[in-house]
Amino acid sequence: MKKLMLLMAIVAVLTVTSVSAIIPTYVTGNVYWSDGVTPVEGASVEVNCNGFLRNDVTDAGGNYDVEYSAIECSSGDAVSVTATKDDAGGTNDGDVMCHSQECPFDIAIVDVQIPEFGVVAAGLALVGAIAGFAVLRRRD
Repeated sequence: MKKLMLLMAIVAVLTVTSVSAIIPTYVTGNVYWSDGVTPVEGASVEVNCNGFLRNDVTDAGGNYDVEYSAIECSSGDAVSVTATKDDAGGTNDGDVMCHSQECPFDIAIVDVQIPEFGVVAAGLALVGAIAGFAVLRRRD
């Protein structure tokens, strides 16, 4: 009787493990420029869930989509997404969840905004101009 119970427990664990490995977890989202509206095409995206890294490149609409097995990443796990385009980049975090009782898979939707290089460069130029002005003023 004990052997039968042990065998049934092993079968149950293997069944649950194999079924959970089949059900995928998706991490998807959009990458936008800093205005939050304009999509970034061709951005490199790195998704990190529990130390498992996946990479993708955004399409013309700024969309990315990566897939994990439920063993690697599942409901309740935290996800970090980093997107880069040329010399600019942005990061955002999200959580994996099931949106309803009947959803067939877990999902995390994480949008990322990338500050446009022109905005960053303008800010650095302004700071440089102020610092230069201050130095010249002290000399006088």
